[in-house]
Amino acid sequence: MHSRSSSARQLDPYSAVASGWTGHLLDLLGRSGEGIRELRRALEIDSTNPVPLHMMTEAQYYSGNRAEAKRYVDALTRNVGLNVWNISAAALRAEMGEPTRARQMLRALETQTHPDRLTALRRATLLAGLADTTRFFDALERATAEREPWPTWYSLSERRLDFARRSPRFAAIVRQVGLDDRIFTSPNGGRSR
Repeated sequence: MHSRSSSARQLDPYSAVASGWTGHLLDLLGRSGEGIRELRRALEIDSTNPVPLHMMTEAQYYSGNRAEAKRYVDALTRNVGLNVWNISAAALRAEMGEPTRARQMLRALETQTHPDRLTALRRATLLAGLADTTRFFDALERATAEREPWPTWYSLSERRLDFARRSPRFAAIVRQVGLDDRIFTSPNGGRSR
């Protein structure tokens, strides 16, 4: 996966999205310093792009740089409308100890007249940020049953899912989508330490 992201960057060196994903993958591989440098590069290309803003929030937060993570999640929230990135920002805020926004967004989405706005995956994203285990699994099982493409959109190695890895429900979902549950139920979700 890392080579595909690097190839995308080589094909389009001015793509904030390609650099954002490259930085995120480097971070997940345990190369946080390199990942953050690549994410800074992506934000130099486009400081309002939600991909590197989201990835930089995560990289800073999980590196222990909480003030920097807050700065980036604030920028992410300012620069996106009601879409998957705003939902991701709310989930990140919940992980960062600000669950109110995630709960507000979940309630708002649940009451909207357009049910397609709150897909099972979007609900699962918010519930993962809130570490609401039972409801998270309910939403992820529904997303799987409805064949939402979450395994390709929402990496099973994400740190956000660490709270769920020990559950037999998580292992069953991973097997159901055809992936190796031994990797993704390990404490680090297959990430480099």
